[in-house]
Amino acid sequence: MVVRREASARSVRRGRWGLVGTPPKWSLAAGAVIGSIVIIAGTLVYQARQGALEHARSTAGNLSSLLHEQTLSAFKSTDLALQIVRGRLEGEEIAENDSQFRTYLRMRLRNRTSTEKA
Repeated sequence: MVVRREASARSVRRGRWGLVGTPPKWSLAAGAVIGSIVIIAGTLVYQARQGALEHARSTAGNLSSLLHEQTLSAFKSTDLALQIVRGRLEGEEIAENDSQFRTYLRMRLRNRTSTEKA
């Protein structure tokens, strides 16, 4: 009798699964659906990555342009200030050994040194 129960259990398994060890058809369909979902998710992640990279490139380009404009503006302002100073210095005549000028420079040097220490 024990042999018959094993035989009947095998026939039940064969009836339910088709052949011994093969999964039912719905599990293949579920695997196909899961595989499709994984492929679609991977594609969406890749597209999101590409979009983020493009946005980062655009932002970096904009920041680079902004930095260029700001630097150019700073250099133009500095150049203009230096041209004004040069123009004023060329217009003035300073004696080679002017004691008042030397006293003025010493006073400015002392004031600068005292403010740096404070």
